[in-house]
Amino acid sequence: MLGQQVAIQAIPVQWTFTYGDGTAPLVSTTPGGPQREFNQETTTSHAYQQTGTFPVTVATAYRGQFSVNGGPWIAIPGTASVPSTPVEADIWRSEAKNVAEDCHQNPDGWACANPFIED
Repeated sequence: MLGQQVAIQAIPVQWTFTYGDGTAPLVSTTPGGPQREFNQETTTSHAYQQTGTFPVTVATAYRGQFSVNGGPWIAIPGTASVPSTPVEADIWRSEAKNVAEDCHQNPDGWACANPFIED
C-alpha cells in the first residue's frame, strides 16, 4: 500500500449465538466445538422448549491489528461483526417405550399394528 508492506490480522474475540426461538442470544468468548460424548452439554448448548424449525445463526466479532514494513502490531479501534447465513434446526421430541410383547404371539400388543411390522 503506497509502496509500504502492510499486514493485517483479524482476530475472532466473541461469538453471538442466536437460536431462533425468541430466547436471548448467547454471547461467548469461546466458539464452542464438537461434543465428545452423546448428549453431553457444551458451552454453547441450548434447550428448546418447543418443537419446530428454527433459524440458527452465529455472529463472530473480530478485532483487528496491522503492521507496516514488519514493524510492531498496532490495534485497529473497535470490532467488526460478521453474521453467518442462517441454518435451519429441526427440533423434535420423541418418546421411547420398552415393549415386552412379541407381536407374533400377540398381534394386538402395543406397537404391533402397521406400519411397525410387515405381513
